[in-house]
Amino acid sequence: MRGLPGGRPCFLPRGGTGDGDRFPAAPAFIPGRRDARGLEGWRLLAEARVPDPAGLQPTVSFLGAERAVRHCRHGFKCRVPRPRGPGKGVPAINERWRKVLWVLGMLLSLGLVVFLVVFFLRFEAGKKIVDEFFNARTFRKAMPYVLGGLSLTLRLALFSEVFILVVGLLIALARISRNPVLRVLAIIYIDVIRGLPLLLQIFIVYYGLAYMGFKLDPFVAGVAALTICYAAYEAEIFRAGIESIHHGQMEAVRSPGMGYLQAMRYVILPQAVRNVIPPLSNEFIALLKDTSLLSGIALAEVLRRGTEMMGKYYNVTPWCARPSATSWSPCPSCAWCSS
Repeated sequence: MRGLPGGRPCFLPRGGTGDGDRFPAAPAFIPGRRDARGLEGWRLLAEARVPDPAGLQPTVSFLGAERAVRHCRHGFKCRVPRPRGPGKGVPAINERWRKVLWVLGMLLSLGLVVFLVVFFLRFEAGKKIVDEFFNARTFRKAMPYVLGGLSLTLRLALFSEVFILVVGLLIALARISRNPVLRVLAIIYIDVIRGLPLLLQIFIVYYGLAYMGFKLDPFVAGVAALTICYAAYEAEIFRAGIESIHHGQMEAVRSPGMGYLQAMRYVILPQAVRNVIPPLSNEFIALLKDTSLLSGIALAEVLRRGTEMMGKYYNVTPWCARPSATSWSPCPSCAWCSS
């Protein structure tokens, strides 16, 4: 491609982003100049007004979306760079391939659905799977009893979440405290609790405290175990939310004489809570599902009742009724909130 004298195209330093960008006067701009790394650090331009030795500030503008050859004001040829990114000069062939792949994906999905329907309705193996896992008659018989444990599941999740929010916030404040004792204790608590399985913590609270003479009600023990476990996770969420607020806001509200607790209450925490609502919603969804582990301490929640009905009817359908029961829970609304 013919360009400046010597057959070199026009180059400008990287940094211009659109019409009207201004670059330093000559000799900062030397057409055709390359640095020690070759072309890196330089940008091909669609049109450039080459500055004269008098030091005039050049004006730069980008033209066109397709790769082409344009003429500069002085008659030099410059190559137009192809814009990158969606909607900025993407070749039409990419759009066609995207449509083709979308159609193929839809056809494959439809074919999979048709195969599953035919397999479950026409083949003997499919009929056995439907009879064992999705038996309509067993489902109608077991569903009322299984739904009876839904209220207990929701009460466990809601009561635990209230205590989790309070304890988690206190641990987060201790974690960011300037007091080294509180900070170290909070770090130890978070690291130890997050490293223990939830089921083990439930057994320690319910059975371990009973050996020490503290016999707890299964409901109280379940709420305590869930609070201890999830408070460690939500403490880190609160800490991240508080630290996401710029420290200049704390300095600004402290300068007129406002105390640390007042600044946290009226300025920092309201903003931090708004930032951590999505991860807290995710944690509540996980908490609602982890209440099924409390069936190990004889709490008759949804999973426990489904297990009883499975033994009664010798069929796995009551276990499949548990997701149907929890679908009436706040999980969908929390999933929307977390998005």
